[in-house]
Amino acid sequence: YSRPFELHGYGKLALEMAQLSKAQRWDEMQARVPDDLYHDFVTVGTYDTIAEKLRDRYEDCVSSIEFAMPVDNEADAGALREVIQDLQRGAT
Repeated sequence: YSRPFELHGYGKLALEMAQLSKAQRWDEMQARVPDDLYHDFVTVGTYDTIAEKLRDRYEDCVSSIEFAMPVDNEADAGALREVIQDLQRGAT
């Protein structure tokens, strides 16, 4: 992951993480990851905002998207259906 980290200004962090993983010091890694890094690499949102956020971030550069979320009950299944419908409504 060093190249994407470097592109976003986290080259030093990538080296530190590699050293920690080789030393099996997994518990120390999470504390070193700044919140900004998550937002550089992932799209974060609630069920009612994620479709719009995905569209805003990717509509000009992707033609398809894979989306997954845990479905443990009918309410979860309904939420997933709504997110997928929201994504499809925005598709051109």
